[in-house]
Amino acid sequence: EKFDYIVLAGPGHFKQEIANNLEIGNLYVVDTSVTGETGLHEAIKRGALRQVVEDSRISEETQVMEDFFERLEKDHRVSYGEPVEDLVEQGAVEKLLITPQKFREDQSLVERAEQMGAEVLKIHTDHEPGERLEKMGGIAAFLRYDPQGRS
Repeated sequence: EKFDYIVLAGPGHFKQEIANNLEIGNLYVVDTSVTGETGLHEAIKRGALRQVVEDSRISEETQVMEDFFERLEKDHRVSYGEPVEDLVEQGAVEKLLITPQKFREDQSLVERAEQMGAEVLKIHTDHEPGERLEKMGGIAAFLRYDPQGRS
């Protein structure tokens, strides 16, 4: 009853007929030349699992960024760009959002955030929300509290 993704794999056209009759999202259809364990390995080599993981990552990152932008409009418990570095030092950061490039460039910031108990999430720039983060300096944060004391 509960699943995140379904991969239908095998030879022939029957898998597509099944897919056409299922009214669900997150369904992947992969052609293989054989069935059984060999067919499973073939589906994996053809990228079925890679696609599932990639779609899952993008979905999770998009949701986090949507949550960030919603909070940005509503309250003062988020920040982005250069101010985030000081907020990490203050221990105010609950969740650090960072692009892979900024992650590589500023390992000391990442380590300090982790030492202060912050969750660190890489947000890739191969999708629109990640591109927006990159334009905001490659770094943003959900805060434990409003450092200015506003409510």
